[in-house]
Amino acid sequence: MATTNSSQSISMPLPIFDGSDYDLWGKKMMTLFKSQNLTDIVEKGLNKPTNISILEEAQQKELEVRKQKDASALYLIQQSLAITIFPRISEASTAKQAWDTLQKEFLGDYKVRTIRLQIPRRELENIKMKYSETVKDYHGRVKVVVNQTRSVGENVTDQRIVEKFLVSLTRK
Repeated sequence: MATTNSSQSISMPLPIFDGSDYDLWGKKMMTLFKSQNLTDIVEKGLNKPTNISILEEAQQKELEVRKQKDASALYLIQQSLAITIFPRISEASTAKQAWDTLQKEFLGDYKVRTIRLQIPRRELENIKMKYSETVKDYHGRVKVVVNQTRSVGENVTDQRIVEKFLVSLTRK
């Protein structure tokens, strides 16, 4: 069981990332970070001053709190990785370094995300109900494609889903 500086404990199992479904794992981890008040550390980093000796006592205490939060966040990231993924971040000394490394490798940079978005976007545009398919089965396929599209960052409105669904129904 992991504990954080805020004395909250995590009694449920951590989501384990094994190299697949990074988007889903990342969302679960961000929710976990929010619940433990660690989001800022993971997204923005520790921001250690270059000369610690000139800090006032209150600033030094705040820095110690941030260091503890960073260690807690790094621990959560490390514990949530499969043994085959962990070596990719084993050299990271901060939560932000580990998070950014995983994000870059498994989510990619802007160009990669743009390309990854094209596939589910095209699937959503081209999906049509098969003549032998039930409405329930077709609805399930549409939901899967919509969720894939949303997981790579595309905003798919409910109105667009309904329009797509109604336009592509077969005449039965």
